Amino acid sequence: MPERAAEAMLALDDTSSDDTRTQRTSPAELRVRLLAEAAALLPEEQLGADFLAAYYRLVAPEDLAAAGPERLAVTAAHHASSLLKRPA
Repeated sequence: MPERAAEAMLALDDTSSDDTRTQRTSPAELRVRLLAEAAALLPEEQLGADFLAAYYRLVAPEDLAAAGPERLAVTAAHHASSLLKRPA
């Protein structure tokens, strides 16, 4: 995992095979892509993309990128399962 969020953003930038053109991912596109990848790692009945979007709504896209989809999925799933086991 990259040490800094800026390193993660550089690693996630898309570059075309043509050296004259570099495509950059917008923060909104990066957020959507990372959360979709995280949702795909979870069983359908567990959590959906809507839950992940709400759960991570205040987290900066570069911080999401630094964590990566697997960590995002595991963290949200763990917190959601903890809430279900909480005594009344």
